[in-house]
Amino acid sequence: QMRTVLTVEDNPFFARIYKAVLAPLGCRVVNAETVARARDVLARERPHLAIVDVRLPDGSGLAVIRAIRQEPVLREMPVITITTRAGGDQEREAFEAGTTAFLPKPLNIDDFKVFVSRYLASAA
Repeated sequence: QMRTVLTVEDNPFFARIYKAVLAPLGCRVVNAETVARARDVLARERPHLAIVDVRLPDGSGLAVIRAIRQEPVLREMPVITITTRAGGDQEREAFEAGTTAFLPKPLNIDDFKVFVSRYLASAA
């Protein structure tokens, strides 16, 4: 069965990388460039996994994670937070918002692939 992955990423380069990694794993990728667009997607889709960048043009990706965790049907969905500013407060804030995992940019593509595969396998 095809898995849907929501990527919340405003940088076209990273959005393309995510798609290039996820498509061969049998995933349909829906990208949202903003918090607002991510909310629109979540209102009509039930992704199996979300990959969320923290820094977005219209706010913080943490708002998207909080919105996901408030939806009963999405509460258990794995969320991977990705950001250029690793560690410290941002990592703590991401886990407080409800992220499942936290990865710093620049991404190691092989590690990312393994990571994503593991979470897709556990996704309902």
